[in-house]
Amino acid sequence: MSCQVNFPLQDIVLLLREKINPEVIGAVSAEKLEEEVLAFIQPKIDELQEQLTKLPPEIHVVTQVLEGTVLETTLNNGAVLSVDFSTLFSRFDGL
Repeated sequence: MSCQVNFPLQDIVLLLREKINPEVIGAVSAEKLEEEVLAFIQPKIDELQEQLTKLPPEIHVVTQVLEGTVLETTLNNGAVLSVDFSTLFSRFDGL
C-alpha cells in the first residue's frame, strides 16, 4: 500500500484563501479565486503524492500540517516533506 496525501485539498484552499489580502478577495470573485488557488495547488499536491508513492511500503504518513503557507508531511521514519505554497500569493500582485 502506498502513502497518500491526507490533508484534504479543499481544506488547503480554504486555509490559504484566508491568507490572501482582503483587497484582492474583494477584487476577484470567490469562484475565480478558488479556481486560481486550486490550479496552483493541484500540481504541487500531485508532485507530493508522486514522492509518497515511491516510498517503501513500511513508510507511511504520520501527520500533515499546514504551517503558514507550508504543508509539512511527517513520515514514520522521521522525514518531513514540505510543500511551499507561498509563491501563490505573488499570482495576485497588481490587482
